[in-house]
Amino acid sequence: MNETEQILASALNSLTAEKRTEALHDVHCVGKELRETTEIVKKNLAEFDQAVRRERNPVYEMAVNQNRAYVKNRSFRLRFLRAEMHNIGKAVDNMMNFLRNKLLYFGADKVSRDICLSDLSEEEVGLLLSGIFHIQNDRDPMGRVIVYITGGTEMLEKCRPETLIRVAYYFYFNILSSIEAVQMKGIVLIVYDMSAPELRRQFVMPGLIFGLLAQAEQRSFPVRFSALHTCVRTGTTNMRILDTNVAAGARQLPQHLQARMRFHHGSNTELQHILSAFGIPIDSRPLNMDGSLRRESLNLWLYRHMAANESESLPALHSYASSTLSITTGIREKDILFGRGRLVQFHPGNVLYRNFLETHAEEHDSAPRKLRRKVAIGLTSQLIGSGLRFMQLVENRWSERNFEESVVKVSQFYRTLRRNSGKDRLKSLTISTVALNGPVYPPKEI
Repeated sequence: MNETEQILASALNSLTAEKRTEALHDVHCVGKELRETTEIVKKNLAEFDQAVRRERNPVYEMAVNQNRAYVKNRSFRLRFLRAEMHNIGKAVDNMMNFLRNKLLYFGADKVSRDICLSDLSEEEVGLLLSGIFHIQNDRDPMGRVIVYITGGTEMLEKCRPETLIRVAYYFYFNILSSIEAVQMKGIVLIVYDMSAPELRRQFVMPGLIFGLLAQAEQRSFPVRFSALHTCVRTGTTNMRILDTNVAAGARQLPQHLQARMRFHHGSNTELQHILSAFGIPIDSRPLNMDGSLRRESLNLWLYRHMAANESESLPALHSYASSTLSITTGIREKDILFGRGRLVQFHPGNVLYRNFLETHAEEHDSAPRKLRRKVAIGLTSQLIGSGLRFMQLVENRWSERNFEESVVKVSQFYRTLRRNSGKDRLKSLTISTVALNGPVYPPKEI
C-alpha cells in the first residue's frame, strides 16, 4: 500500500462504524441529503443568533456596524447551518472564519457585502475564466453538484496562493453556496491534474489546490465536501515521488475529508473510466477522453450565473473578455452571442454588432415596412461577410445559427430600438461610452 492510501485508510478506520459507513456512502453516491423542517430551521436559527451574540467577535461586530442586514440575513446564515448539517457551534465558527478571511483577503470595506466580479483584478478574472473551476452540467446519481478543479493552465502555474483564494471566495460563496442542492447535499469535488510533466515534478498544481482545500476546510466557505477525487496522470513521473507529494497534500486535510478522498492515477482514459465507476456522468464532463478541456462547454456555468444575476457589475470582466473569454469557451472574439446577461452583452462581437446596427438604424427605419426585411437581410449579409458568426447555446453547446435565424435577430434588434425611441437612445444603446462613464447596458434582447 502506498503512502497516500495509508493516510486515507487510517483516516477511515479511525472513524466510528456509523461515521465510516456515512463516508463510504458519500464516496459511492448513496449518501443521505440533509433533512430539515420549518420548525428545526426556526429553532436552530434562533440558537445560532444566541451563539453569535455570545461570541462577541470583533470582525462580526465590524460587519454589523457596516451592514446589519447582511450578516443577520436568514438565507446567509442558513448557508452556514446547512454546510455543517445544523451543528450550531461549527456553523458559527464557519461564519466567523468566513468574515475573518474576507477581511484578510479583501479588506474592511468588503466584510459586510458579497464579493463581486468588480472586486477581482484582471489577473483574478482571467484565472476564473481559464477553466480552473468548472461545474458539470449533469449531477451524480444522488443529485449532487459535481465541481472540477483543473490544473495545468499557464495562469495557475504562475499565480500566488492568495490569488487562488480570492477567486475561490467568489466561486464558492457567490456561485456554489447559493445553489440549494449544494446546501442540502454537498458537492463532489474532482481535482484533475493537467499540468505538464516538468511542472508535475514540482507538484505546483496539486500543492496549490490542496492548500486551497485546507483553507476551505478551515471553514472559510459554507460548502460541504461530500466526496473528493484526486486524479493524476502517470507515465512521465516517478510514482514514488508523486505519491509522497500527494500524501503531503492529503495530510493538510481534516480527517473527515481524508475519509472521503480517493486518489486515482493512470492514463487519461483510465482516469475517465475510474470516475464513471463512482457515478460521475461522462457526457457532460469538461474533459475529453484524452484529458483535454472541452472548450465549447467551459464556463457555461458562469454564463448561466450572470444571466440570473443582472445586477452584478462587470468592469473587470469587460476589460478581460477579448483576451480570455473567447479562448476558454471555443467562441471567437468576433462571434455574436445570443442570450441574456451582461457577460453576453459585453462580448466583443456583440459590441461590434450593436454599434454596426445602430449606425444603420435610420436606413432601416426609413424604409417602407414591406422593404425592412430586405434591409435586414443586407445588413446580416454584411455582418457575416465581415467574419462575424451568430451563435447560441443549444443543449449546452455553442452552435452557429442559420442565415434566416440571424435575419430574425437583426429585425428584433430594430423592433427593440423602436420601442426605446421615446427614451434616451444614446444612454440605452451606446456602448462606446463605457470607457468614459462606466458600462451602459443595451436592451436585453439582442
